[in-house]
Amino acid sequence: VGEASGKVSLNGNKGLNALGRIIVNIYNRDSILVVRMLTESDGIFDFIGLAPGEYMASVDAVQLTKLQMTSSPALSFKISQNVDGDIVNNLEFILQSAPKNISPVPVNK
Repeated sequence: VGEASGKVSLNGNKGLNALGRIIVNIYNRDSILVVRMLTESDGIFDFIGLAPGEYMASVDAVQLTKLQMTSSPALSFKISQNVDGDIVNNLEFILQSAPKNISPVPVNK
């Protein structure tokens, strides 16, 4: 099994600040939702139990729209077949307020 983890931060007036309760989705190679998780108060998310394969992680598009924010692009990653499992721990997303005249549409798939 594999583990995927990372962090979600807000790029605000005072630099980067961790964001809790942000939904992060992981999709498989066929764009099927595999897992949906919430970040902790320190912005960290973590999921253990991914089968070997190719995946993509992104911040939830519906939540971004409700929060009027945009996100850095979706991130592709691979969980390799390994006796000890595989860990991908560098998935980082930066959110920022959406410009007032632009709809907050993320790059999701």
